[in-house]
Amino acid sequence: MARIGIVGFMHESNTFASTPTTRKHFEEAHLDFGEDLVPTWKEAHHELGGFLAGCEKESLEAVPILAGWATPTGPLTKECYEEILCEILKGLDQAGPLNGLLLALHGAMVAEGFDSADGETVSRIREHLGASFPIVMTLDMHGNVSVPMVECPDATIIYRTYPHIDQRERGLEAAALIAKMVRGECHPRQAMVKPPLLVHIVQQYSEAGPMKRVMDKVREIASSPGILSASFAPGFIYADVPDMGASAVVVANGDLELAKRYSRELADFAFSLREELNADLPSPEEAVREAAQIPGPVSLMDCGDNVGG
Repeated sequence: MARIGIVGFMHESNTFASTPTTRKHFEEAHLDFGEDLVPTWKEAHHELGGFLAGCEKESLEAVPILAGWATPTGPLTKECYEEILCEILKGLDQAGPLNGLLLALHGAMVAEGFDSADGETVSRIREHLGASFPIVMTLDMHGNVSVPMVECPDATIIYRTYPHIDQRERGLEAAALIAKMVRGECHPRQAMVKPPLLVHIVQQYSEAGPMKRVMDKVREIASSPGILSASFAPGFIYADVPDMGASAVVVANGDLELAKRYSRELADFAFSLREELNADLPSPEEAVREAAQIPGPVSLMDCGDNVGG
């Protein structure tokens, strides 16, 4: 039975927030090691739960390494980031022989010294495990996808919903894909195109409007011959980093040119909707004036709080 490592290290970092994220923030939320992560995550509506359930479904032995998650705050301190990453690498060494890795990152983690902390994480894991070791990675739809996040894993799979409701489904997809890889049934090749596009957070709702059209296009491409997976990440505008913005990622079976063609098609389609993906919101003062004219209770929300996840 093939043995698949399970790792999660997730944080949505708001670079405008003044509170740095420390190890204590992870410990207060979730920082689970080895088998201790199974009771917390196995039934969770989360990609880690999908990893575990998917491995069982595919007759793979899941080998839990580490699961770390903290509430969105400011960037991680260098000490926090390096400590947890070192524990991941140490856990991989102590896990015994592995045949593959399922890796859950967020995509918008920023750490002191690393604008793309997730890119740094998967780069170091790839270097640690070797060039031919199978790695399938999942990302949040709000990931600011950097080049290493596509070049280092064999396949990158991103949520398709906002508010996020498909995390477990994406974890199951990742487990099914790595099962095919270790059985020699597929050979993922992936490509990314980043259109010059910042998608307003209030236009990222995936069940209606322009983002639904983008996600319909994602599903159309994903079902095309030769394609293993397709994703679109609108990005996270509250992480002010060089890779901030939208990304189209397509995974093909052994055909890099096909992946490039479809990722360009997806990126161009999203860019064609750029006017619809923008939004003009009232200022706080205007919002208060408007609210005062409305009878009954009124909720005032700062969209920067990102209440949909």
